[in-house]
Amino acid sequence: MNLLAFGVITSSLVVTNPSKEVYVNYFVAEIPNAVCKEVNFADATPPNQAQDIGMSLCRGAFGIGNLLFRQQLREKVKQKTEYRNFVVCSIYSTQLPGRSIKTIGAFGNFLTFTSD
Repeated sequence: MNLLAFGVITSSLVVTNPSKEVYVNYFVAEIPNAVCKEVNFADATPPNQAQDIGMSLCRGAFGIGNLLFRQQLREKVKQKTEYRNFVVCSIYSTQLPGRSIKTIGAFGNFLTFTSD
């Protein structure tokens, strides 16, 4: 019984292990959220309103850039990403200016870590 459960879980991991192409799509979709969250409007008064406006402007700028340069961005992410497939999960390391973004992909999902 334990062997059957192990086989089912392992098979699920193998089938749902995200490819590099799926990661690139995820990265391009999520980068605006990650970058815009780092913008600090805490000194503005009132802070909540300034933060909302800042986030809206930041996401809007990324949205326009994404519309105009989506293919170029995808190609750059592919070039800057090292992909290691371990069959049951994958590790992606994307090098950006001044930081490295590491992501683990498993079960069709991603868990992202950044380092400066």
